Amino acid sequence: MNQERTYGNFTNLENPEYFYKGSMYMMDLDGSLHTKWTNITISNGFAWTSNNKTMYYVDSIPRKVYKFDYNVDTGEIDYQGVAIDFVNKNEDFHFLGYPDGVAMDKDGMIWIACYDAAKVVRFNPDTGAILRIIDFKGLARRTTSCCFGGPNHEVLYVTSGGAQTEKKESKINMLDLSLELPDLEYKVIPKYDVADPFTFKIDTDAD
Repeated sequence: MNQERTYGNFTNLENPEYFYKGSMYMMDLDGSLHTKWTNITISNGFAWTSNNKTMYYVDSIPRKVYKFDYNVDTGEIDYQGVAIDFVNKNEDFHFLGYPDGVAMDKDGMIWIACYDAAKVVRFNPDTGAILRIIDFKGLARRTTSCCFGGPNHEVLYVTSGGAQTEKKESKINMLDLSLELPDLEYKVIPKYDVADPFTFKIDTDAD
């Protein structure tokens, strides 16, 4: 959602005939519905820069995050290319699974929940480079989305899905996880305090 406009999609995954035939829609301020982009597989995360001039959008099966110029006054978008490519010719991002939900931080960097990889990854959307990886291995394999919260946006909330998991995995995979990131400095390696097993705090004394 941006400036009270709502963005979403329609995808039919039950019938292979309709694969890559999904569409992105925008519901405008007056309630009218507009098709904004087509030939989509599994539409996922939307994120906007703080100045509302750039929109990032995830299509999961091609494993790409697309960049659009965004007009906050009209809701118009203008395709600018691929910002982050999990099928990268220069680096092997295969271990990251599929991009899913996203969040922008105060520095304009993008955090992506990596479905089926137990990770949330911070990227530089201008270069496509990985800046930081948070690994939830053994805790939540199918990370689905993330967002910032807390009084100073210092907490990263992470959701995960339990679909198609073994019973022994389902309990942990359906949890909402949160991770405190002191001052959003992103310079420490996380060490988890699991006294409360579902809320994780970074040890600021970590090397």
